[in-house]
Amino acid sequence: MTTKFITTFNFLFALTISSFGQHTDLKEYGLKGKVKSIKTMHYKDVMFSNGQWMPISFEKFSYSTVWHFNEQGFLDTSKTNLFTNQDSLITNVLIYDFKNGKKVSGKYYNYQGEMSELYNISWTDQYTYTTITTDSNGTKTFESTSWLNNEYRDNKGEYKRYENGKVVFHEKYSDIFDTTGTLIKAEFTNVIENRNYFVLYKHSELDKNNNPIITTQINITDGTIRKMTIRYIEYYD
Repeated sequence: MTTKFITTFNFLFALTISSFGQHTDLKEYGLKGKVKSIKTMHYKDVMFSNGQWMPISFEKFSYSTVWHFNEQGFLDTSKTNLFTNQDSLITNVLIYDFKNGKKVSGKYYNYQGEMSELYNISWTDQYTYTTITTDSNGTKTFESTSWLNNEYRDNKGEYKRYENGKVVFHEKYSDIFDTTGTLIKAEFTNVIENRNYFVLYKHSELDKNNNPIITTQINITDGTIRKMTIRYIEYYD
């Protein structure tokens, strides 16, 4: 009887895997098509004009990110461009390491080329993983856990920021998607302040694969604009 139960369980497990395939970062982020890279401009200062939100100045972004995906659909490199002052732009780079088809660690290099942070990624099961970030002294600075749905889409999680071994920021989130799997709304909980708020993701433009290009994040709890992003997506041929 036990053998029959195990055999049935293994069959159902294999059937589930074959139905939804294996995890990739493209699936986790809800990206459609064979994405090669995404350059994202992040704006804090926006305005409402001619019936839509737009940056006050397209040149004055808060920061930009460039994600590169390998052909298997995994994010292998992330670059962040920041302004140290009005005219000086620096670049930090995060490079991931893989094992058995999953990200297991990452090294974060600052603009001077020095490794300043180490990311350790551990998977509890095929739908849950935790990332712990430590600085060059081995001190934990950040921790996050992501829970994926049965289609490997990130749909809830939490993250904590540490200072001197103490949690100084702790937030949880839960995502809501439309019928195409596009993120349209999220609930956030500031655990330390015991405060909830909701963010609406308003996509004003999609590309040929129905991936959002222009998105405004609106805090509908207090009526403020969280930020606006403009993405430039490149695909593999």
